[in-house]
Amino acid sequence: MTLPSSSRLATAELIFYVLALALSIAVNVRHGFRLQLGWFFLVLLSMVRVVGNSMEIAAKSKNSINLFVGAAVLNSVGLSPLLLAMTAMLKRVNKDLLHGHLERILYWVRIPILVALILTAYGGSRLYGEASPSDYKGGEGIARAGIIIMFVAFGLLVLITVLSFSHLRQLRSGESVMLYVVAISIPFILVRLTYSALMYFDTNSKTFNLKGGNIRARAFRAVPEEWITVMLYISAGILAPKLVSKSGEGDKSELVGP
Repeated sequence: MTLPSSSRLATAELIFYVLALALSIAVNVRHGFRLQLGWFFLVLLSMVRVVGNSMEIAAKSKNSINLFVGAAVLNSVGLSPLLLAMTAMLKRVNKDLLHGHLERILYWVRIPILVALILTAYGGSRLYGEASPSDYKGGEGIARAGIIIMFVAFGLLVLITVLSFSHLRQLRSGESVMLYVVAISIPFILVRLTYSALMYFDTNSKTFNLKGGNIRARAFRAVPEEWITVMLYISAGILAPKLVSKSGEGDKSELVGP
């Protein structure tokens, strides 16, 4: 039996994120499972995508609206872990550059990203299933607010990336790879974020419609951009030196090994 296009895409995503999950866990084992390092969020994203795509495949085969809603909600939260990983890498770079003000901004920018995650997940959950017109309208507004907040947070991260490059020569050996990786990932995240925005704002579009959008648009304007970003961040974890705190010296740290 031939699978429909959406199921084939979900299967491809499932295979990719099983691999990404294994690699992300390996990177976290190397650096340590610490939120501030960022690679933990790749594990989180991979787990969400594995479960979400498994539910989507099951929903198609069992024709289950509950599974479909669950898959849709999980698939709506993928951008937040990427932005949190981006934030953590920039925070490490700017801590190395001793820019206390930028580091503080990066600390607080995580809050709107988490708020955006909650808003898009909750708003998106009200757009599926047997939603009444009022529920649909309310969910749409909540999800749109989450996307706007995400765009603002992303803009701040892009600005901090640009500012960080002005002090590139101050980075210790091996640290610059993280800044370059973040910079390379920016256009891919922008395309992915724009795709999500079009789903919630261009409601009359048949291409970006939430409930029946063009599968090719998702396959070319959302999925590969996310895959590339994930692999870039995993590569940064493989190439970046380990950061180990010096015992008895507070927040001071040192690089060990390549």
